[in-house]
Amino acid sequence: MAWDGEERRSSQRARCTLPIELRTEGGAFPAQAETTDVGLTGCYVTTMFPLPIGTKLNGALSIGSRRIAVKCEIITMDPSLGNGIKFMEMSEDDKAELKAYLENSASPESDSGYIIR
Repeated sequence: MAWDGEERRSSQRARCTLPIELRTEGGAFPAQAETTDVGLTGCYVTTMFPLPIGTKLNGALSIGSRRIAVKCEIITMDPSLGNGIKFMEMSEDDKAELKAYLENSASPESDSGYIIR
């Protein structure tokens, strides 16, 4: 589907590189990746082998020594580049921790409000 110029995200994203561990539901081994941008409702991860849209995952973002556990779903797939991930479930404590990190440490997006890939 071609981008129609309309922003569909429900929260603003910030540019930040965070380690993230992703495991498919029922998967034996996690995959390690890095984010390029993160918001309260999702992130984008770089990977040479993106997962198909609709894949359900258990994830863990690493912020310093803290691990933020999320249940998530792949919502975009860019071949040889990465995946857009939507956070489906996160504890209130983890959400507060992520919000504090984003407000205090991460760089905001460009003035246009979009990240160009």
